[in-house]
Amino acid sequence: MPAVEVDGLSINYEVFGSGPPVLLIHGLGSSVCDWERQVERFEGSWALIAVDLRGHGESDKPPGPYEMADFANDAACVLDRLEVGTAPVVGLSLGGMVGFQLAADRPDLVDRLMSVNAVQALEFNGFRKKAQVAQRKLVIRFGGMERVGKVLARRLFPDMAAERELMVERWKRNDKTAYTASLQAALDWPGVVDEMARFDKPITVVASDQDDTPLEDTRRYVDLMPSAEMIVIEGAGHAVPVERPEAFNKVLADFLS
Repeated sequence: MPAVEVDGLSINYEVFGSGPPVLLIHGLGSSVCDWERQVERFEGSWALIAVDLRGHGESDKPPGPYEMADFANDAACVLDRLEVGTAPVVGLSLGGMVGFQLAADRPDLVDRLMSVNAVQALEFNGFRKKAQVAQRKLVIRFGGMERVGKVLARRLFPDMAAERELMVERWKRNDKTAYTASLQAALDWPGVVDEMARFDKPITVVASDQDDTPLEDTRRYVDLMPSAEMIVIEGAGHAVPVERPEAFNKVLADFLS
């Protein structure tokens, strides 16, 4: 598998298909593998560059701490290595946050940005959200990554047995310390609201109506970005590229056209 050295770490990436480049950035605990339904659809007309962020997939997994800027630099170094110039960037969840950070740090690399079920900064002022984070950390600590995968798979794919099984199989390969450091990086991220308010290239914010983040919260930060539009996918949850690939791929095709 191809890799690039970043901060002394080996960062894995894969290129699927040929044509104009587009960068795909996975979510927390995921990897290049989880873009397979997009690869099937678009590899005939695009060069899909999928990166394993540090702590994920086949990339090195130091114990941390990590910062969002570290993840963005992983992606930037892959694009620099491939000498693609500027490219559309698509990020899911944590990957959407990384996409925002990449656009802020290296706007020369981002032709346009799609953020999927991600927010500009996580807000955990309410009791419910704080309890969710505390519960996640307890499951990580005492149950291990396979247990985390089972809990999340039931929530993300309640009626999709094959997807649940595959998620658990992939999730248990995560390194517990690296996963926790990645989660903490997302929790500590202040966002790049000011930078994105000045970003003058197209931003597409995709939100699922059944995601944990209320649509009104997403609309609130989209309104702060003059170049952004919001698209809602109905009947979908957080992992929409896997759960509803046809609906998501239609939105992605429009974004890339």
